[in-house]
Amino acid sequence: MPADDTRAGWGAPSTSHPAGYSPARLDALERRAFTAPFVLVTAHNDGAGTTTDRAEARRLAGERPEVVTIAGTLAPQLWAVDVDPADTGTDPEAGEAAGEELAAWCDGHGLPWLLRASGRPGGRHLIARVPAELLRELRALCRRLAAQHGPACTPRRTLRLLTAPHRAGLDAPVLAGTLTASDLPQHATDPSAASVPAGRAVRRRRRSAAAAAEGDRSAREFGDAIVRARAGWGPGRAWSAAKVPGSKAHEHGELWWRRYVWAVAVTVVAAEDSLSEPEAWSRFQRASPARARQLGLEAWRETYWQPAVAEAGRDRPRRRRLERRPAAEPVPLRAPEELTAEQAEAALLADALREAAQKQADLAGLRPQFAHSVAAAVHALAEAIAVRGGSISTRTWAERARLDPKTLRRARDFAAEHGVLYRARAYAEGTDDTDAWLPGPATTPFIEQRRETSPTRWYTPTADPAPLGQASPERLRHAHATERRLWSLRCELSAAAGASGQTFATSQHPAAKTLRSLWHQRRWWTSLTPDQQEQRRRQRRAMLGALHRSERSAWFDWLARREVVTAAADRAAAVAEPGAADVALLERAPRTIHLGMRDPAWRTGGTPAADPAGEQLALIAA
Repeated sequence: MPADDTRAGWGAPSTSHPAGYSPARLDALERRAFTAPFVLVTAHNDGAGTTTDRAEARRLAGERPEVVTIAGTLAPQLWAVDVDPADTGTDPEAGEAAGEELAAWCDGHGLPWLLRASGRPGGRHLIARVPAELLRELRALCRRLAAQHGPACTPRRTLRLLTAPHRAGLDAPVLAGTLTASDLPQHATDPSAASVPAGRAVRRRRRSAAAAAEGDRSAREFGDAIVRARAGWGPGRAWSAAKVPGSKAHEHGELWWRRYVWAVAVTVVAAEDSLSEPEAWSRFQRASPARARQLGLEAWRETYWQPAVAEAGRDRPRRRRLERRPAAEPVPLRAPEELTAEQAEAALLADALREAAQKQADLAGLRPQFAHSVAAAVHALAEAIAVRGGSISTRTWAERARLDPKTLRRARDFAAEHGVLYRARAYAEGTDDTDAWLPGPATTPFIEQRRETSPTRWYTPTADPAPLGQASPERLRHAHATERRLWSLRCELSAAAGASGQTFATSQHPAAKTLRSLWHQRRWWTSLTPDQQEQRRRQRRAMLGALHRSERSAWFDWLARREVVTAAADRAAAVAEPGAADVALLERAPRTIHLGMRDPAWRTGGTPAADPAGEQLALIAA
């Protein structure tokens, strides 16, 4: 065992390795195959620090009990492919087949390679010396193998060291290969290297610059995903913006992007928005069903949710606003003759409502932040009172006040409870009706005072800036536009059901039937406890295991198609006019998307939708 193996058993083979890959030879190969940075990894796959020296990384791993393994960066001549059937719910045999084809491709091109087990059933790590002119062909091969066999096949430059144990203690031996230390040049991490050539420092800086550029690209794309998630974008719209040529999203594809970028960004934004854990988990499941199935609730909570909550609580102001927003511009003083009667009345009501709200906030001892939200809410209502008798929808009200709808409702309820406002009319039903709010008894004295003291016919507004909340106007408008379309659709379907003399709950309209099915499925699944959900997953895996291989393959093919249909539905719901390609895809969606294996034709592509238009509406509404 090498001298720098400070932890007992470190570097020892977990099982017998093939001829030519003894522990000593693996250690020699590792010295040349991996370069800095070396990352210390915990049992939860979290980074616990980095170092530029392999011996130092192994020493730290021996001294720190939380560190269970080490990952390193492959030398510039090397590339790795991570084959993971568990990531897509594919059989282990599919991963083994993909690994064998990768090794055969390397042999066909005369490239030295090494194949080892990754730890999980069927998982493989292939390391090969791939020249730049064959890199494009390797990526194309990975895409073909992923489509043909089903497992994720991801080219990568960072990998667990050859002599480092699996972080979960799984068996991960070298299986076969032709790659040896003599196939690789010596570099600075190899202590047996001779004196450093004169140009080594220049090449090292170039490699560091390339690694920094790769890291900057990942950070930049994840930051873009965070911004789009904060703005309320759906996954379809965000993917359309992310898949630019040259990006990692474009290289790895939509499913990879949804698993490892979008789903994580959605979780971070849910923590920033102070959502409950069940709601955040539901968003993560919608963002990437495959990743949610792979992790499960417990692993997601420990890996993503808890760190996101801690970071949001510690660093939320900087994360939410990278630069200070400009203060609201003061309302300019205008001559009375420049104001219409409605504008003057709105200005009078706005000032009176703000003063009444401030007085009640002081009496109640509200926090300054919430008092500001109450002032923003009542100020934004003034125009609706002057023009439409106080009739305004909650969404429009929230956009004008720049408040999250939940915050607006809290502010509105406070104002109503303390007499600043009162509800003159309650919402009845339909898309044209809304609540109506008028000044309450606590506001009336301030209104009368202004009417008596105004020296002109029309009231002149004050020069104070209009109070506004901190919510993003773009995010609010986008989210509310989607909600309005869905609400209009539901009202339309309810009206269609009522016209036939049926209730919506009993209507035989295809769209109504599909919506009821989807709502029932969603309610049923979310009503289960985490233990019950995990039990259902075990039963499902057992049922799939009893199927013939061809039937399992057909079902996994359908799951991949369903993700594409779901992505098209997300894009259709995110824009005012869905694209023709998405509409055509939704119209052709078979009934398997609702019935699952109860569809008799699920093995052969599914039963076509009986009413394509109804299916399309149902998918968009869902």
